[in-house]
Amino acid sequence: MKATRTIIILFVLLFSTMATYSQCDTYLQKANSLFAEKKYEDAKRQYSNYKECKPNAAGIDAKIAECDRLAKEIANSGTESNSNSATYRVSTSSGTQVSQPKEEKIYFNENWQGCPQYQAKYYRIVKYDTNGKPVGKIYDYYITGELQSEIDGAIYIDKINDHNSKFTGYTVGYYKNGVKSHETQRDNNGNILSSKSYDENGNLKVPRTKPAIGIGSFSGYKSNEAETNTRTAFVNDGRFIVSNVQNTYSYGANQQTSADIDYIVSGTCTLVQQARTETNYLNVPATKWTSAQSIPQTKTTQEIVNVDIIFTNIKTGQIVYTQTYNLNNLNRISGNIFPVKFSVNKVDGKEIGIVNITGGTYFIDDVFNVNEVYSNGGKSYLGKLKIGKTNDDCKITDGAKEIKKRFEAGANLVVEK
Repeated sequence: MKATRTIIILFVLLFSTMATYSQCDTYLQKANSLFAEKKYEDAKRQYSNYKECKPNAAGIDAKIAECDRLAKEIANSGTESNSNSATYRVSTSSGTQVSQPKEEKIYFNENWQGCPQYQAKYYRIVKYDTNGKPVGKIYDYYITGELQSEIDGAIYIDKINDHNSKFTGYTVGYYKNGVKSHETQRDNNGNILSSKSYDENGNLKVPRTKPAIGIGSFSGYKSNEAETNTRTAFVNDGRFIVSNVQNTYSYGANQQTSADIDYIVSGTCTLVQQARTETNYLNVPATKWTSAQSIPQTKTTQEIVNVDIIFTNIKTGQIVYTQTYNLNNLNRISGNIFPVKFSVNKVDGKEIGIVNITGGTYFIDDVFNVNEVYSNGGKSYLGKLKIGKTNDDCKITDGAKEIKKRFEAGANLVVEK
């Protein structure tokens, strides 16, 4: 058994060593290729990566020094060897050259949090001036050396959590295969002006404008019917994208879905039997052998199916809404979770006209509150209305005078549950 374990450990060490050397060789190949193209700054970075992998490699320090020398020669001649490696010089009035910005390499993990090199999935090349402020373009790379993004500039770079960094200008990102993944335009304060994303084939991704609802697992009596009715309720509501959830065993970051789901609906069905005591009589006509008679018959038990709905935020795992519905009333789910809102476009006596401003389902005879909404977000109750057969023939059931008065005064009236 000891021998077997020893052999396994040796194989693991051998595989790990081979993988490390393979990655190191990739750095060296890229460095030599960039050097041949006279892209000395980029070549220096790849030689440095190779040196970190293989500290005892012969001749690499000399290559790095040569890259430095050649890059400085080009800088002093006023030309540039590589569009990806701007050289910054500050001169006094006498023409003497002062210190250049300092270049730094920062390592990030898959969540763009600062980490040691051995944990890194990405690294960043950035230059800082003498005050420690980032200057010039910023280049992000996959740890294997492919360009991940190119950023015009930054106000601040957080080396611990890059989500707090503040960038400016134009940013373009790339997949490992070199296809553009995203592009973002920011103003001088770091505010995003525009943003686009692309798939790995280079096709533009169109942003979703509707929340995505995933239909999860339903258990219990008539669960398939409950699932179908729930799906129909959200599809007919018109405000949601509805799809099946492939894995219904966990709610949270590891949820595997057929779409980018925002919420998941699941539930349990229960059967309630309601005894009926009504007695019907079967009238049997007379025959040759019997006289006419009424035979009592008890009506069979009626079934009621209740569905306990659970509505979960898929990103946080938090339960947003729970409610029990009769199977035949599931079409009210979406309107209860995401209530419908209306604006008012007509008030004539007790007649009131409304316009649906959120989309969604609602029903004849539903009762809504009429509120006045103020510019600071506050609101006050004015009255109630009942939904009619159309949006133009709803009836005010409470507060008709106040509603008419505020409508004629130009107030912002909103109708909601």
